[in-house]
Amino acid sequence: MAVVAGINARNAVKSAKISGYEVFAVAKYCDEDLKLYADEYYRFDENSVELVVRLCEAKGTFAVLTTGMEKFASRIRRKVEVAGSFDDRCLDKLKFYRELERAGIAYPEIGESFENGKIILKPRFGGGGAGIVFSGDFSGDFEALKFESERDERGKKREYIPQKYVEGETISAIVLSSSSCTKCIAINKLLSGWKEMNACGFLYSGNVTPVEAVSPLSRDVLVKARRVSEEVASLFDVEGCCGVDMVVCNDSVFVLELNPRIPGSLDSFELSHDASLFDLHVKAFEGKLNLKDLKLKPKRVACRAIYYSPSELRAYISPHSPFFADIPRWGEEFERYQPVTSIISTGNGAEVLNKVLERKKLLERLCLKFSEI
Repeated sequence: MAVVAGINARNAVKSAKISGYEVFAVAKYCDEDLKLYADEYYRFDENSVELVVRLCEAKGTFAVLTTGMEKFASRIRRKVEVAGSFDDRCLDKLKFYRELERAGIAYPEIGESFENGKIILKPRFGGGGAGIVFSGDFSGDFEALKFESERDERGKKREYIPQKYVEGETISAIVLSSSSCTKCIAINKLLSGWKEMNACGFLYSGNVTPVEAVSPLSRDVLVKARRVSEEVASLFDVEGCCGVDMVVCNDSVFVLELNPRIPGSLDSFELSHDASLFDLHVKAFEGKLNLKDLKLKPKRVACRAIYYSPSELRAYISPHSPFFADIPRWGEEFERYQPVTSIISTGNGAEVLNKVLERKKLLERLCLKFSEI
C-alpha cells in the first residue's frame, strides 16, 4: 500500500500497481490511465500536503513524492513516512551549483562575468525546462536581460540565474542510492524542446532508453557520466531513486540538475528493462537492494515523448491505446503549448523515434480536433 503524489503521477502509480501495491494517488493531472491503476485518486490543489498526510495516516502507509512534490518533502516527512530523502539544497539551483563546485563536479558556468557567447537565464527554482530563457549571443547587458525576463507567464516575479549555454548531447541518469551503495542503473537520451512535439524553449519532451541506441557517445563518456551521476546523488544524500540531468560536450560531462525523486524517464526505463522503478525506489530507500537489482540490462530500446498542443484543440484518446499514455479526459480542451499526451514506442535503435513521429501523425489525424480559429 502506498500514497503516490505529484503533478503528473500516472507513471509512478502504474508502476506501483503493477508491482502489487494498493495505490492512492494525489495528482494535478488525473489522467484517464491514472484512474485505471489508482485504487483511489484525488486532484492536486493548494491543500495537497495536508491531503497526503491525511491519506497516509488513514491508510497506515508511506508516501512516494513525484514531480512537483519534492519541495514539500520536508513538511510531509515531519508527520508521516516518505519513501525517499535528500539534501534540500539540491532544490535551489544556486546552492546546488555551489555544492557541485566545492566537490569539483563540472557544471555550466554561472554568474555575471561572461565576456561573450551564448547564455540562458534559468529559474533558480523548478525543473522540467520550464521558464528557461535563451538569450542567444550575449553582449554583457545582464540588467537588460533580467528586466525582460524577471516575470513568468503569470506575471509573478521569478529569480533567474545567468548560465553559460553548453551545446551538446543532453542525457539523464537514473540512480539508485542508499546508505550502503549508490549505483547508476541507466543512462537515457534526454529530449528537450523537441520541435516535432511542439515543445518550445527547453521544455522536457521525454526520454529514450538506453542512450547508446540513438546517440554516438563513446564508452568512456558513458562510464564518466555514470560515475558523475553517482557522485551527485551521494553528495546530496539521496536515498531512493533520482534522476541526474547532464550535457556532454567534447567528451566532457557537465551536470545540469538533480531530480531527487522517481524521474520522468520511468516509462522508457521500464519498457526497456522490464523492471519496476517504483519497486526499486522503495527497495533503495529501505536498504534492500540486491546485486541483481543493480545489474539490470536493457532488453529493447524504448521512448516516451510528450506531445504539446500546437494550437487550441480537443483530445479524444482511448485510455486503452498501447501507443499513448497520460490520457486526458474525453473531449478535454487544450490551449497552445500545453502538454496533451505522451507517445510511447519500442523497437531497435533510432526506429523508436521514427515510430513516435508516425504515431504523432496517427494522433493528429484520429484523436485530435484542432480549432478552426
